[in-house]
Amino acid sequence: MMMFVRWAVVAAYVALIYVTTFVISVTGVFEMKGVASHVFLAVYVVAATALLAMGLKRFGLRNDYAWLYVAILALLLLIAALNLAEPKDRLHFLEYGLLFVLVLRALKAKTTGFYAYALAIILTAAAGVVDETLQSLYPKGVFDLSDLLNNVFAAYLAAGAALVWERC
Repeated sequence: MMMFVRWAVVAAYVALIYVTTFVISVTGVFEMKGVASHVFLAVYVVAATALLAMGLKRFGLRNDYAWLYVAILALLLLIAALNLAEPKDRLHFLEYGLLFVLVLRALKAKTTGFYAYALAIILTAAAGVVDETLQSLYPKGVFDLSDLLNNVFAAYLAAGAALVWERC
């Protein structure tokens, strides 16, 4: 029963991504420029780093290098976010990073180790392909390969964070 609930959460979250993508495409909600864009980036990076650090602290650090791992992941996230021109593109890291975590949690009910991580990345990437395909059908929407790559990179960053979480 628990596994069904976990997969139901994954399905609901994927549906939420697809619906909000349509709403954003039609309304243009995230067309921020200038200072708003930089504030969004700063809040995003601080929040992501703080969540990871709090999680590590909450569950106790079992590795002397844990904070170094957190710093490296935060730096990778910052570099990736700075290279994205549009604030809405930065949402891919939140959306697909969380999707990876939800898929991994659902998979770990039956699968462990490297296989669970690899399959979670593949399933997250597949959801990204469907998302981009749907976007090509929306008004003003296009299939954007760079968005798809951002989705996959978000899954890899989340996999790194999950590994740090488990091992530290």
